[in-house]
Amino acid sequence: MPISIDETRYLSAAETAVLLSTTETKVLMLVKRRVLEGELYGDIWMISRASVENYDPKRTEAKDELSCRSSCSSSTCGCH
Repeated sequence: MPISIDETRYLSAAETAVLLSTTETKVLMLVKRRVLEGELYGDIWMISRASVENYDPKRTEAKDELSCRSSCSSSTCGCH
C-alpha cells in the first residue's frame, strides 16, 4: 500500500519488487545505483512511486547484467 511522506508517494521494496516482477534484492541494487529513488525509514526501504513509474528496465538492463556478472556468483540476485 503506497504511503505519502512529505507529499512524496512511496512503496515498500517488496511492493516495488512485485510491480517490477523482480526481487527485493534487485530493487535495493537499483536504489544503490540511484536508478530508483529510495529512503530508509527505520528498517524499511521505501521507494519513490514516481521513480518506479519512470523506471525503464531496457535502459539499465544490459548495464546491470554486465556489472553483476563481473562481481556476482549468485543466481538469486535477479540479474541473471
